[in-house]
Amino acid sequence: MPPPYEMPAIPDIDDGRLVFRGKHDAEVVHMHLLEFAENSVDFQHFGPLHGKMFVPWTRLQVPGIAIRHEAAWELDIDPTRGHLAYFKNHAILKIFGRFVQSTRASALITFYGPAGVVTFRFTIPDLGEIVMFQTHLPLGPLEQKVDFHWFAAPKIPRLLVSYVIGNWVSQWRNDVAIWENKIHRPRPVLVPEDGPIHRLRRWFSHLPGRQRRRAHPQGDLAATGD
Repeated sequence: MPPPYEMPAIPDIDDGRLVFRGKHDAEVVHMHLLEFAENSVDFQHFGPLHGKMFVPWTRLQVPGIAIRHEAAWELDIDPTRGHLAYFKNHAILKIFGRFVQSTRASALITFYGPAGVVTFRFTIPDLGEIVMFQTHLPLGPLEQKVDFHWFAAPKIPRLLVSYVIGNWVSQWRNDVAIWENKIHRPRPVLVPEDGPIHRLRRWFSHLPGRQRRRAHPQGDLAATGD
């Protein structure tokens, strides 16, 4: 069947303002796509799970450096673009107990439908932007092939681009360890500070092409394509 919506063009990639800078094969992750989508509205996990700095591309923590996140999530207001959702994150580094204003950066994450394709737009003050594609290819129940591809403004040094992408991948690995070992609660008990998880689930449940959950013979939850 044809796709229910088209991927929009990325103008600054099409016209050459951003150039290809790399790719990363993250292999197979055992999770449901809903886990990735819900991660964006689970605001309370950012501090405990993503509040530490890691050496990019590794599991090595950098001592003395913490990250403060300010997160928001919203849907596209255009009714014809109801398959789009946006996660916004503003971050600043705290180095040896002091916030360093020059380390401020922001990211706009766009979900195209049920998180099969997600773009990350990182803004580096005075240098430009980096756009990263994270794609999830369903291979089977609770089995996603994950790949990253990224583009950046030529003005941004390649080493800095690798640092930004590698830091995201290191933080993402923290989430994977949880996604692959958690269970699904259809009616979770939440407080307002937990984030708009119910709102996201309502949006996700109405998307064409989403994955749905079914009972696994061993009692786990599995995912199949609609």
